[in-house]
Amino acid sequence: MDLAAAADAGRLGLTGRALFAGRTLRECLASHARLMPGLQAGVMLRLEESNGLAHWSHRLAGSDAGHAKVLNEGIAGFVASAVKAVTGMAPEQLTVSLPHRAEAPLRIYEEKLGARVTFGARDAIVWTFDCRWLDRANLLLGPAPPGEDPVGALPRLFESSAFSGSLGLADAARSLGLSPRSLQRRLGALGTSFEALVDAWRHRQACAQLATASLPVGTIGRALGYSDPAHFVRAFRRWEGRTPLAFRHAAQHAGSTASA
Repeated sequence: MDLAAAADAGRLGLTGRALFAGRTLRECLASHARLMPGLQAGVMLRLEESNGLAHWSHRLAGSDAGHAKVLNEGIAGFVASAVKAVTGMAPEQLTVSLPHRAEAPLRIYEEKLGARVTFGARDAIVWTFDCRWLDRANLLLGPAPPGEDPVGALPRLFESSAFSGSLGLADAARSLGLSPRSLQRRLGALGTSFEALVDAWRHRQACAQLATASLPVGTIGRALGYSDPAHFVRAFRRWEGRTPLAFRHAAQHAGSTASA
């Protein structure tokens, strides 16, 4: 739990960044779940809502019980910290249920996790809180700069929207307080379109990720909002005339040559 408290989400790559990048907590959790397969296999994530409460669960499938217990406590602390950072939730407004029995006094768990804690009632870690927190604005994103043109704010929306798989005109327009038609009209007056801006952003991000990271191509594609890796590969061929892997190999070769 101490290690979890000191964890750096950036070191978890795109999956860690996704947990903090959504426009709302709901979007953060959806983004995290969408990219989890690229970080760790055998993890089942689920959001349930009932009787005004939200239950976010994380289950490790096929793990050794002792190993899973250590991981569960670290994961519980990391996600509890993330949820509170995104929402501003107080410790008493969050309950963490751990699937194993307590190994220390309850007060230690509650101090370390910064939440109310229960044990052994489920087969997964479950974070429970009022459903209303799900759709409040992410405090970490901060307000838009004073006087910012809604169109100029689009690049700030692309990453969070792509992480959650909602990189579309209707969602972007709603986030900016515009109708889809009004947004398209404004972009048209600038000689561009929503689709062209998204395409250019994806191209830049894809090249940067492929050149500097060893993430699987499928993970990068999901982070850019593609539901199917084949769609990402086709788009990359259109941009660069070669596959993502061919681009990565060329970039790595150029880097090793330059450092020699």
